Amino acid sequence: MRHLSDEALIRRMKDGDIQSFDVLYRRHAAAVLTFITRVIKDREHAEDLTQNVFMRLFIKRKSLDSSTVLKRWLFVCARNEAIDYLRSKWASDVTHDWIGDIAAPDMEEAILRRDEAEAMTSVIESLPEKRARVLRLSKMMDVSNTDIAEEMGISVRTVEKHLELGMKDLRKKLN
Repeated sequence: MRHLSDEALIRRMKDGDIQSFDVLYRRHAAAVLTFITRVIKDREHAEDLTQNVFMRLFIKRKSLDSSTVLKRWLFVCARNEAIDYLRSKWASDVTHDWIGDIAAPDMEEAILRRDEAEAMTSVIESLPEKRARVLRLSKMMDVSNTDIAEEMGISVRTVEKHLELGMKDLRKKLN
């Protein structure tokens, strides 16, 4: 069965052949895990997210078209899982920092830092979509320029230009 193409395995999986799913998992799981680990930089959580990707594949197996390019589908799901994880982690970290600041003796400073973070988020959201996404991934989620370029399908130089222009916009609008 290992000699079958992804398309043939998808067709068999749609017909209820669980072994086809196992073959697809063994064929692609390591690459998906490596990709997610590079994006989130946390192997343990990357393993969980990889399981989520393949669980989604199994759940959606009946609706997949056998002509679907499975590798592309898996990596889009992996990218989405990684981004959702990073967003959740960032929101949790910001909330944790803010709660820690409330307990700080200087309440005024804590409120000022929270207001600055909200203003920066608001400015980022007002930027063009690609520029805002590059800034969020780079500055808020600490994703490398290379990983951003790969994820968005643009060159590293384009990522750098978006960062340069985005930071210029931030400075201008926050001053």
